[in-house]
Amino acid sequence: MSPTSGPDVINGWKIVTTEETVVESYSLETTMTVTTEYSDGTKTQSKTCTTTKKDSSVVTGLTTKQVHSVYGQDISCISKQLNLMLKDNSLAADYLPVDEVSLYTGMLDGILLCAMVNLLQPDTIDLSAVTRRSDLNNCPPENAEQLKIQNRNLGFCLLKPLGVSIDSLKVQEMLEKGCVFALTSILIQVLRLTTIGRMNFKEHEVLVYLFDGWSNPEEAREILATGREEMLLRWVNYQMKQAGTDLEVKEVGKSLADCSIYANLLWAVCPIAKRGALMPIGDVLKPDSFVTRAERVISNASKLNIADVITPQHIAHAGEETDTIAGLHRVSLNAAFLYSIFSSYPNIKVPKMKTPTPSTDADAVVDESLREQLRSWCKRGATEETLIRWLNSFGPSDPVQSIESDLCNGSVLLQ
Repeated sequence: MSPTSGPDVINGWKIVTTEETVVESYSLETTMTVTTEYSDGTKTQSKTCTTTKKDSSVVTGLTTKQVHSVYGQDISCISKQLNLMLKDNSLAADYLPVDEVSLYTGMLDGILLCAMVNLLQPDTIDLSAVTRRSDLNNCPPENAEQLKIQNRNLGFCLLKPLGVSIDSLKVQEMLEKGCVFALTSILIQVLRLTTIGRMNFKEHEVLVYLFDGWSNPEEAREILATGREEMLLRWVNYQMKQAGTDLEVKEVGKSLADCSIYANLLWAVCPIAKRGALMPIGDVLKPDSFVTRAERVISNASKLNIADVITPQHIAHAGEETDTIAGLHRVSLNAAFLYSIFSSYPNIKVPKMKTPTPSTDADAVVDESLREQLRSWCKRGATEETLIRWLNSFGPSDPVQSIESDLCNGSVLLQ
Protein backbone atom coordinates (compact mmCIF):
# COMPACT_ATOMS: atom_id res chain seq x y z
CA MET A 1 0.00 0.00 0.00
CA SER A 2 1.65 3.18 -1.15
CA PRO A 3 0.14 6.61 -0.42
CA THR A 4 1.08 9.74 -2.35
CA SER A 5 -0.13 13.27 -1.92
CA GLY A 6 0.34 16.82 -3.15
CA PRO A 7 -1.52 20.14 -2.82
CA ASP A 8 -3.55 22.18 -5.26
CA VAL A 9 -4.43 25.67 -3.97
CA ILE A 10 -7.63 27.42 -5.01
CA ASN A 11 -8.15 30.94 -3.64
CA GLY A 12 -6.98 30.15 -0.12
CA TRP A 13 -8.03 26.49 -0.15
CA LYS A 14 -5.52 23.67 -0.36
CA ILE A 15 -6.90 20.58 -2.12
CA VAL A 16 -4.80 17.56 -1.18
CA THR A 17 -5.49 14.37 -3.12
CA THR A 18 -4.23 11.12 -1.62
CA GLU A 19 -4.46 7.69 -3.24
CA GLU A 20 -3.75 4.20 -1.99
CA THR A 21 -3.22 1.21 -4.28
CA VAL A 22 -4.06 -2.37 -3.32
CA VAL A 23 -3.21 -5.29 -5.64
CA GLU A 24 -5.47 -8.32 -5.33
CA SER A 25 -5.09 -11.22 -7.83
CA TYR A 26 -5.57 -9.77 -11.33
CA SER A 27 -7.45 -6.64 -10.39
CA LEU A 28 -6.00 -3.33 -9.32
CA GLU A 29 -8.23 -1.51 -6.85
CA THR A 30 -7.59 2.17 -6.40
CA THR A 31 -9.09 4.21 -3.59
CA MET A 32 -8.92 7.98 -3.92
CA THR A 33 -9.43 10.06 -0.79
CA VAL A 34 -9.95 13.75 -1.46
CA THR A 35 -9.15 15.81 1.62
CA THR A 36 -9.99 19.49 1.90
CA GLU A 37 -7.70 21.59 4.06
CA TYR A 38 -7.44 25.27 4.83
CA SER A 39 -4.23 26.84 3.63
CA ASP A 40 -2.92 26.80 7.21
CA GLY A 41 -2.87 23.01 7.04
CA THR A 42 -5.76 22.27 9.40
CA LYS A 43 -7.54 19.10 8.24
CA THR A 44 -11.28 19.48 8.05
CA GLN A 45 -12.94 16.72 6.04
CA SER A 46 -12.32 13.84 3.66
CA LYS A 47 -14.28 11.93 1.06
CA THR A 48 -13.55 8.56 -0.55
CA CYS A 49 -14.40 6.95 -3.88
CA THR A 50 -13.23 3.58 -5.21
CA THR A 51 -12.58 2.47 -8.78
CA THR A 52 -11.48 -0.99 -9.94
CA LYS A 53 -9.68 -1.89 -13.16
CA LYS A 54 -8.01 -4.99 -14.58
CA ASP A 55 -5.27 -3.53 -16.74
CA SER A 56 -2.86 -0.64 -16.78
CA SER A 57 -4.93 1.68 -18.98
CA VAL A 58 -6.91 4.59 -17.60
CA VAL A 59 -10.37 3.58 -16.41
CA THR A 60 -13.12 4.90 -18.69
CA GLY A 61 -16.12 2.92 -17.38
CA LEU A 62 -17.35 5.83 -15.29
CA THR A 63 -21.08 6.11 -14.60
CA THR A 64 -23.35 8.98 -13.65
CA LYS A 65 -24.19 7.16 -10.43
CA GLN A 66 -20.50 7.08 -9.42
CA VAL A 67 -20.12 10.80 -10.06
CA HIS A 68 -23.27 11.61 -8.09
CA SER A 69 -22.18 9.40 -5.19
CA VAL A 70 -19.06 11.53 -4.75
CA TYR A 71 -20.09 15.03 -5.87
CA GLY A 72 -23.90 15.09 -5.99
CA GLN A 73 -25.10 17.55 -8.67
CA ASP A 74 -21.90 19.64 -8.59
CA ILE A 75 -20.34 18.19 -11.75
CA SER A 76 -23.67 18.36 -13.59
CA CYS A 77 -23.80 22.11 -12.91
CA ILE A 78 -20.19 22.58 -14.00
CA SER A 79 -20.97 20.63 -17.19
CA LYS A 80 -23.82 23.03 -17.99
CA GLN A 81 -21.54 26.00 -17.44
CA LEU A 82 -18.83 24.53 -19.68
CA ASN A 83 -21.36 23.74 -22.43
CA LEU A 84 -22.15 27.45 -22.58
CA MET A 85 -18.55 28.61 -22.48
CA LEU A 86 -17.19 26.01 -24.94
CA LYS A 87 -19.99 26.23 -27.52
CA ASP A 88 -17.73 28.02 -30.04
CA ASN A 89 -14.55 26.12 -29.09
CA SER A 90 -13.37 23.96 -32.01
CA LEU A 91 -11.41 21.58 -29.79
CA ALA A 92 -14.48 20.81 -27.68
CA ALA A 93 -16.86 20.28 -30.61
CA ASP A 94 -16.58 16.46 -30.60
CA TYR A 95 -17.77 16.26 -26.98
CA LEU A 96 -20.51 18.86 -26.74
CA PRO A 97 -22.85 18.86 -25.03
CA VAL A 98 -20.93 17.28 -22.16
CA ASP A 99 -22.50 15.62 -19.14
CA GLU A 100 -20.94 14.39 -15.89
CA VAL A 101 -19.42 11.31 -17.58
CA SER A 102 -18.40 12.66 -20.99
CA LEU A 103 -16.76 15.62 -19.27
CA TYR A 104 -14.32 13.30 -17.52
CA THR A 105 -13.91 11.21 -20.69
CA GLY A 106 -12.94 14.29 -22.69
CA MET A 107 -10.47 15.34 -20.01
CA LEU A 108 -8.98 11.82 -19.96
CA ASP A 109 -8.54 12.08 -23.72
CA GLY A 110 -6.74 15.36 -23.02
CA ILE A 111 -8.78 17.17 -25.67
CA LEU A 112 -11.10 18.99 -23.27
CA LEU A 113 -8.08 20.02 -21.19
CA CYS A 114 -6.67 21.68 -24.32
CA ALA A 115 -10.09 23.22 -25.01
CA MET A 116 -10.01 24.73 -21.52
CA VAL A 117 -6.61 26.25 -22.29
CA ASN A 118 -8.09 28.03 -25.30
CA LEU A 119 -11.09 29.03 -23.19
CA LEU A 120 -8.82 30.78 -20.69
CA GLN A 121 -6.49 32.19 -23.37
CA PRO A 122 -7.88 32.02 -26.93
CA ASP A 123 -5.70 30.56 -29.70
CA THR A 124 -3.03 29.28 -27.31
CA ILE A 125 -3.18 25.74 -28.76
CA ASP A 126 -3.37 25.12 -32.50
CA LEU A 127 -5.80 22.38 -33.54
CA SER A 128 -3.02 20.53 -35.35
CA ALA A 129 -1.14 20.06 -32.07
CA VAL A 130 -3.93 17.92 -30.59
CA THR A 131 -4.83 14.34 -31.54
CA ARG A 132 -8.57 14.52 -32.16
CA ARG A 133 -11.20 12.07 -30.95
CA SER A 134 -11.70 10.42 -34.36
CA ASP A 135 -7.97 9.72 -34.63
CA LEU A 136 -7.89 8.26 -31.11
CA ASN A 137 -10.76 5.92 -31.99
CA ASN A 138 -9.07 4.70 -35.17
CA CYS A 139 -5.73 3.58 -33.74
CA PRO A 140 -4.70 0.55 -31.63
CA PRO A 141 -5.52 0.90 -27.89
CA GLU A 142 -1.88 1.05 -26.80
CA ASN A 143 -1.14 3.82 -29.30
CA ALA A 144 -4.34 5.66 -28.39
CA GLU A 145 -3.35 5.68 -24.72
CA GLN A 146 0.02 7.25 -25.51
CA LEU A 147 -1.65 9.90 -27.67
CA LYS A 148 -4.08 10.68 -24.83
CA ILE A 149 -1.15 11.11 -22.45
CA GLN A 150 0.46 13.53 -24.93
CA ASN A 151 -2.80 15.50 -25.14
CA ARG A 152 -3.10 15.60 -21.35
CA ASN A 153 0.51 16.68 -20.86
CA LEU A 154 -0.01 19.49 -23.37
CA GLY A 155 -3.10 20.62 -21.48
CA PHE A 156 -1.42 20.36 -18.06
CA CYS A 157 1.64 22.26 -19.27
CA LEU A 158 -0.37 25.19 -20.62
CA LEU A 159 -3.07 25.37 -17.94
CA LYS A 160 -0.54 25.99 -15.17
CA PRO A 161 0.78 29.37 -16.44
CA LEU A 162 -2.84 30.43 -16.93
CA GLY A 163 -3.50 30.11 -13.20
CA VAL A 164 -4.54 26.46 -12.73
CA SER A 165 -2.58 24.73 -9.97
CA ILE A 166 -1.66 21.21 -11.13
CA ASP A 167 0.81 18.58 -9.97
CA SER A 168 0.83 16.92 -13.40
CA LEU A 169 3.04 13.98 -12.40
CA LYS A 170 0.83 13.14 -9.43
CA VAL A 171 -2.36 13.51 -11.46
CA GLN A 172 -1.01 11.36 -14.31
CA GLU A 173 0.06 8.64 -11.87
CA MET A 174 -3.38 8.62 -10.27
CA LEU A 175 -5.14 8.53 -13.64
CA GLU A 176 -3.12 5.49 -14.64
CA LYS A 177 -4.44 3.78 -11.49
CA GLY A 178 -8.05 4.68 -12.22
CA CYS A 179 -8.54 7.81 -10.11
CA VAL A 180 -10.47 9.85 -12.67
CA PHE A 181 -11.65 12.26 -9.98
CA ALA A 182 -8.09 13.54 -9.70
CA LEU A 183 -9.21 15.91 -12.47
CA THR A 184 -11.98 17.52 -10.41
CA SER A 185 -9.81 20.24 -8.87
CA ILE A 186 -8.95 21.38 -12.42
CA LEU A 187 -12.67 21.74 -13.18
CA ILE A 188 -13.29 23.87 -10.09
CA GLN A 189 -10.32 26.12 -10.85
CA VAL A 190 -11.35 26.59 -14.50
CA LEU A 191 -14.89 27.38 -13.34
CA ARG A 192 -13.61 30.08 -10.98
CA LEU A 193 -11.17 31.54 -13.52
CA THR A 194 -13.85 31.79 -16.22
CA THR A 195 -16.45 33.34 -13.93
CA ILE A 196 -15.37 35.19 -10.80
CA GLY A 197 -11.81 35.38 -12.21
CA ARG A 198 -13.08 37.68 -14.95
CA MET A 199 -14.46 40.16 -12.46
CA ASN A 200 -11.78 42.75 -13.19
CA PHE A 201 -11.29 46.06 -14.99
CA LYS A 202 -9.61 44.47 -18.00
CA GLU A 203 -12.59 42.26 -18.78
CA HIS A 204 -15.24 44.79 -17.69
CA GLU A 205 -14.16 48.44 -17.73
CA VAL A 206 -17.60 49.48 -16.49
CA LEU A 207 -16.60 48.24 -13.02
CA VAL A 208 -14.70 51.51 -12.62
CA TYR A 209 -18.02 53.21 -11.89
CA LEU A 210 -18.58 51.12 -8.76
CA PHE A 211 -15.96 53.26 -7.03
CA ASP A 212 -16.71 56.83 -5.98
CA GLY A 213 -14.91 59.44 -3.93
CA TRP A 214 -11.38 58.93 -5.22
CA SER A 215 -9.42 61.70 -6.87
CA ASN A 216 -5.75 60.78 -7.30
CA PRO A 217 -3.58 58.00 -8.79
CA GLU A 218 -2.66 56.59 -5.36
CA GLU A 219 -6.30 55.90 -4.57
CA ALA A 220 -6.73 54.50 -8.07
CA ARG A 221 -3.97 51.97 -7.45
CA GLU A 222 -5.70 50.87 -4.26
CA ILE A 223 -8.83 50.28 -6.32
CA LEU A 224 -6.81 48.18 -8.75
CA ALA A 225 -5.86 45.91 -5.85
CA THR A 226 -9.51 44.96 -5.26
CA GLY A 227 -9.87 41.18 -5.25
CA ARG A 228 -12.13 39.37 -7.73
CA GLU A 229 -14.63 38.15 -5.13
CA GLU A 230 -14.61 41.53 -3.39
CA MET A 231 -15.39 43.16 -6.74
CA LEU A 232 -18.32 40.80 -7.30
CA LEU A 233 -19.70 41.50 -3.82
CA ARG A 234 -19.28 45.25 -4.34
CA TRP A 235 -21.38 44.95 -7.50
CA VAL A 236 -24.10 42.99 -5.65
CA ASN A 237 -24.20 45.59 -2.86
CA TYR A 238 -24.32 48.37 -5.47
CA GLN A 239 -27.44 46.73 -6.90
CA MET A 240 -28.96 46.43 -3.41
CA LYS A 241 -28.57 50.19 -2.97
CA GLN A 242 -30.07 50.81 -6.41
CA ALA A 243 -33.03 48.65 -5.37
CA GLY A 244 -33.54 50.77 -2.24
CA THR A 245 -32.91 47.96 0.22
CA ASP A 246 -30.44 47.89 3.09
CA LEU A 247 -29.51 44.26 2.40
CA GLU A 248 -25.76 43.66 2.20
CA VAL A 249 -23.66 40.64 1.31
CA LYS A 250 -20.18 40.27 2.82
CA GLU A 251 -19.23 36.89 1.40
CA VAL A 252 -20.50 34.25 -1.00
CA GLY A 253 -22.11 32.20 1.74
CA LYS A 254 -24.94 32.17 4.29
CA SER A 255 -26.34 35.57 3.33
CA LEU A 256 -27.43 34.06 -0.01
CA ALA A 257 -29.26 31.03 1.41
CA ASP A 258 -32.61 32.68 2.20
CA CYS A 259 -32.73 34.06 -1.38
CA SER A 260 -33.43 37.66 -0.29
CA ILE A 261 -30.27 38.86 -2.04
CA TYR A 262 -30.98 36.87 -5.20
CA ALA A 263 -34.65 37.93 -5.37
CA ASN A 264 -33.79 41.63 -5.02
CA LEU A 265 -30.77 41.35 -7.32
CA LEU A 266 -32.72 39.85 -10.23
CA TRP A 267 -35.45 42.47 -9.81
CA ALA A 268 -32.89 45.28 -9.68
CA VAL A 269 -30.97 44.29 -12.82
CA CYS A 270 -34.06 43.30 -14.83
CA PRO A 271 -35.02 45.87 -17.49
CA ILE A 272 -38.31 47.51 -16.53
CA ALA A 273 -39.95 46.23 -19.72
CA LYS A 274 -39.28 42.62 -18.67
CA ARG A 275 -40.33 42.83 -15.03
CA GLY A 276 -43.87 41.78 -15.84
CA ALA A 277 -42.58 38.28 -16.63
CA LEU A 278 -40.85 37.89 -13.27
CA MET A 279 -42.34 36.63 -10.04
CA PRO A 280 -42.39 39.62 -7.64
CA ILE A 281 -39.89 39.68 -4.78
CA GLY A 282 -42.59 39.15 -2.17
CA ASP A 283 -43.87 36.03 -3.91
CA VAL A 284 -40.36 34.62 -4.29
CA LEU A 285 -39.75 34.97 -0.56
CA LYS A 286 -43.23 33.94 0.59
CA PRO A 287 -42.49 30.21 1.20
CA ASP A 288 -40.70 29.26 4.40
CA SER A 289 -38.64 26.66 2.54
CA PHE A 290 -35.33 28.03 1.26
CA VAL A 291 -35.31 25.34 -1.45
CA THR A 292 -38.70 26.49 -2.77
CA ARG A 293 -37.50 30.08 -2.74
CA ALA A 294 -34.37 29.03 -4.64
CA GLU A 295 -36.51 27.27 -7.24
CA ARG A 296 -38.36 30.54 -7.81
CA VAL A 297 -35.09 32.47 -8.04
CA ILE A 298 -33.79 30.08 -10.71
CA SER A 299 -37.12 30.32 -12.56
CA ASN A 300 -36.86 34.13 -12.61
CA ALA A 301 -33.26 33.89 -13.83
CA SER A 302 -34.33 31.58 -16.66
CA LYS A 303 -36.96 34.13 -17.74
CA LEU A 304 -34.10 36.61 -18.13
CA ASN A 305 -32.14 34.07 -20.21
CA ILE A 306 -29.60 33.65 -17.42
CA ALA A 307 -28.24 30.12 -17.67
CA ASP A 308 -29.54 27.45 -15.30
CA VAL A 309 -26.13 26.46 -13.94
CA ILE A 310 -27.01 25.91 -10.29
CA THR A 311 -29.53 23.82 -8.34
CA PRO A 312 -31.94 25.08 -5.65
CA GLN A 313 -30.02 23.00 -3.10
CA HIS A 314 -26.76 24.80 -3.91
CA ILE A 315 -28.45 28.11 -3.09
CA ALA A 316 -30.48 26.96 -0.08
CA HIS A 317 -27.43 25.42 1.57
CA ALA A 318 -24.97 28.19 0.69
CA GLY A 319 -22.63 28.85 3.58
CA GLU A 320 -23.08 25.41 5.12
CA GLU A 321 -20.09 23.12 5.65
CA THR A 322 -17.70 25.62 4.14
CA ASP A 323 -14.82 23.52 5.43
CA THR A 324 -15.82 20.57 3.21
CA ILE A 325 -15.52 19.74 -0.46
CA ALA A 326 -19.28 20.09 -0.94
CA GLY A 327 -19.18 23.48 0.79
CA LEU A 328 -16.31 24.67 -1.40
CA HIS A 329 -18.19 23.61 -4.52
CA ARG A 330 -21.34 25.45 -3.36
CA VAL A 331 -19.30 28.63 -2.92
CA SER A 332 -17.85 28.28 -6.43
CA LEU A 333 -21.23 27.55 -8.02
CA ASN A 334 -22.98 30.45 -6.25
CA ALA A 335 -20.15 32.77 -7.31
CA ALA A 336 -20.51 31.51 -10.88
CA PHE A 337 -24.27 32.14 -10.75
CA LEU A 338 -23.73 35.69 -9.48
CA TYR A 339 -21.23 36.27 -12.26
CA SER A 340 -23.74 34.97 -14.83
CA ILE A 341 -26.25 37.54 -13.58
CA PHE A 342 -23.63 40.28 -13.76
CA SER A 343 -22.41 39.37 -17.25
CA SER A 344 -26.00 39.29 -18.55
CA TYR A 345 -27.18 42.48 -16.82
CA PRO A 346 -24.34 44.64 -15.39
CA ASN A 347 -26.79 47.49 -14.69
CA ILE A 348 -24.07 49.98 -13.73
CA LYS A 349 -24.87 53.62 -14.33
CA VAL A 350 -22.26 55.31 -16.53
CA PRO A 351 -22.35 59.10 -16.12
CA LYS A 352 -22.70 61.07 -19.33
CA MET A 353 -19.87 63.42 -20.24
CA LYS A 354 -20.77 67.11 -20.28
CA THR A 355 -19.11 70.14 -21.76
CA PRO A 356 -17.04 71.64 -18.93
CA THR A 357 -18.09 74.92 -17.37
CA PRO A 358 -16.22 77.04 -14.80
CA SER A 359 -18.39 75.47 -12.08
CA THR A 360 -18.91 71.89 -10.91
CA ASP A 361 -18.90 70.36 -14.40
CA ALA A 362 -15.12 70.74 -14.50
CA ASP A 363 -14.84 68.45 -11.50
CA ALA A 364 -16.87 65.81 -13.32
CA VAL A 365 -14.52 65.95 -16.30
CA VAL A 366 -11.47 65.60 -14.05
CA ASP A 367 -13.14 62.63 -12.36
CA GLU A 368 -13.78 60.99 -15.75
CA SER A 369 -10.19 61.62 -16.88
CA LEU A 370 -8.95 59.77 -13.80
CA ARG A 371 -11.25 56.88 -14.58
CA GLU A 372 -9.87 56.83 -18.13
CA GLN A 373 -6.36 56.68 -16.68
CA LEU A 374 -7.44 53.77 -14.50
CA ARG A 375 -8.83 51.91 -17.50
CA SER A 376 -5.63 52.51 -19.46
CA TRP A 377 -3.55 51.00 -16.66
CA CYS A 378 -5.55 47.77 -17.02
CA LYS A 379 -4.38 47.20 -20.59
CA ARG A 380 -1.40 44.92 -21.05
CA GLY A 381 1.00 43.97 -23.81
CA ALA A 382 2.97 40.86 -24.78
CA THR A 383 5.70 41.49 -22.18
CA GLU A 384 3.21 41.61 -19.33
CA GLU A 385 1.49 38.49 -20.71
CA THR A 386 4.78 36.60 -20.47
CA LEU A 387 5.40 37.84 -16.92
CA ILE A 388 1.90 36.79 -15.84
CA ARG A 389 2.46 33.26 -17.15
CA TRP A 390 5.80 33.07 -15.38
CA LEU A 391 4.28 34.16 -12.07
CA ASN A 392 1.45 31.64 -12.41
CA SER A 393 3.95 28.85 -13.05
CA PHE A 394 4.84 29.06 -9.33
CA GLY A 395 1.25 28.20 -8.39
CA PRO A 396 0.21 31.24 -6.29
CA SER A 397 -2.95 30.78 -4.21
CA ASP A 398 -4.64 33.56 -6.20
CA PRO A 399 -3.85 33.31 -9.94
CA VAL A 400 -2.33 36.42 -11.51
CA GLN A 401 -4.34 37.93 -14.34
CA SER A 402 -3.19 41.55 -14.14
CA ILE A 403 0.17 42.91 -13.02
CA GLU A 404 -1.37 46.22 -11.93
CA SER A 405 -4.15 44.76 -9.79
CA ASP A 406 -2.94 41.36 -8.60
CA LEU A 407 0.47 42.40 -7.26
CA CYS A 408 -0.71 45.46 -5.34
CA ASN A 409 -1.19 43.75 -1.97
CA GLY A 410 2.12 41.87 -2.19
CA SER A 411 0.75 38.40 -1.35
CA VAL A 412 1.80 36.85 -4.67
CA LEU A 413 5.32 38.27 -4.38
CA LEU A 414 5.65 36.97 -0.81
CA GLN A 415 4.59 33.50 -1.93
